[in-house]
Amino acid sequence: QARREEKAAAAARTADPPELGEFVREATRRAADVAALDDADAASLDTSWRALHDVAGKLAVLNKARYDATTASFPQLSDDGWTQLGAGCTAALDVAWRAVLAERRHGSGHDGVALIPQYALFLSHAGEDKHEYAIPLRDALCTALGDVARDAIFLDQISLPAGGDPETHMHRAAATSSAMLTVVTPAFLGKSWCLVELLVGLARRRDALRASAPGEYALLLDCYAGSAAAYPKGRTYSAWLGEVTTVLNVSMPTGIVHSARATKDMHMVKVVGAMQVLMQRVRRATQDEAAV
Repeated sequence: QARREEKAAAAARTADPPELGEFVREATRRAADVAALDDADAASLDTSWRALHDVAGKLAVLNKARYDATTASFPQLSDDGWTQLGAGCTAALDVAWRAVLAERRHGSGHDGVALIPQYALFLSHAGEDKHEYAIPLRDALCTALGDVARDAIFLDQISLPAGGDPETHMHRAAATSSAMLTVVTPAFLGKSWCLVELLVGLARRRDALRASAPGEYALLLDCYAGSAAAYPKGRTYSAWLGEVTTVLNVSMPTGIVHSARATKDMHMVKVVGAMQVLMQRVRRATQDEAAV
């Protein structure tokens, strides 16, 4: 009896969660839906974003179901489970890319006109991590780069304009910024809004690589492995990053830039230099638009 119970418990630990199938089905269905949209129809903008939020919601539920807080990791899936996850994430990126295209065509009244990048860097994070990670990161970059960086970095609490629709502004910022930095924590992976932003970043990076223009868009996955209670002491940064890229099926050679240090050290020279280049790109785009 004891052996049977132990065997059953082991099987339960390795069984793929039902949330995986739900995510794959939703991503596949929504990818087909947006693929059938008429790009010239302004309604495709709202439909595409709603589809992406639905898919990200299912992915957030899956991540929360799989996450083991005791070990701060995601238990292994079966071989078939990994195949399903890969298919689901691929479909999710297709949905995200359609939202980006719709935003560029119809967002903020720019019908048929490409939107210029308003921000050099979109800082994506979970609300729980705002004060410990996101704001200190922005402040460090602003200190290193000067006040000019304050308007070049999107951070929701600071960048969202008074009045208007914050969701619309965040959609546009994510779809048009020159780069994105995601502060990946367990809280981040369980938030549908965070995953919407990350999927947009992944889709844009994938497009840049397919166009053989990797310098056109940078995506940084910053996985903080500091002293927060969610991270067991001694857990390495590289191990956590490997798990995140695996669970999101982004471990293929995409050229995604991974920050080499934890969030509080992100003001290092390499990142500051990259931000200077990104801000110059935004200024040039603004000047070109004004000259037209």
